[in-house]
Amino acid sequence: MVALGPRGYLKDHRDGAPGMTGIGAVVMAMIMTPVELIGKIVKPFALCLRLFANMTAGHFVILSLSA
Repeated sequence: MVALGPRGYLKDHRDGAPGMTGIGAVVMAMIMTPVELIGKIVKPFALCLRLFANMTAGHFVILSLSA
């Protein structure tokens, strides 16, 4: 977002699929814009949860091997 600026960042996610024109492009943009924005918000939380689970599993393996 820093490199593109807010307008360029949103324009990048607002555009439809390449090669689509007319009503298909508008419908695709209306569907995909919220999906892309939700994905950008959810991704850091999902990665955080995966990291926590991997670290916890590693600790459990170490504890079970040492016990």
